[in-house]
Amino acid sequence: MFCYMLVAAAGLTALFKAVPLAYDAVRWAGVLYLLWLACRLIITRSESLAPGPLPSESNARLYRRGLLTCLLNPKIVVTYGALLPQFVDPAGANVLSQTVMLGLVQIAAAACAHSLVIVAVATLASVISKHHAIARLQRYLLACVLAALAVRLAMERRSTV
Repeated sequence: MFCYMLVAAAGLTALFKAVPLAYDAVRWAGVLYLLWLACRLIITRSESLAPGPLPSESNARLYRRGLLTCLLNPKIVVTYGALLPQFVDPAGANVLSQTVMLGLVQIAAAACAHSLVIVAVATLASVISKHHAIARLQRYLLACVLAALAVRLAMERRSTV
């Protein structure tokens, strides 16, 4: 989020208006990533959400995975490319500082919301893990939602961000 906030402050919206291909590249990368996630969910053989030992991965690999997930999230592109600029007053204080401040407020709010979701989902996962059929249904439902989001994103007309 911080990366997109800085890019928006530097003129992401202007870039996407001037070079629509740049927006399309991010959009299609997001489509492919969502489809990849959906396919992985379907081919995964795990029947349970029960906590178990995770394979050892380096911090660098975990960081790269998280960064890629965030950078290919089309929701973040829209938030920072289209939503934040609407709240910036060009006649007011420094546009860069306004954008950064708005971005930091949004990041703080998202961190709080994501923390609450993590706690709620962890509790729900312990309940679901005891019911294999529900866990399997949940996995396929999530795969369908991700695939539907990818299709919707792919069908989107060129944005005027």
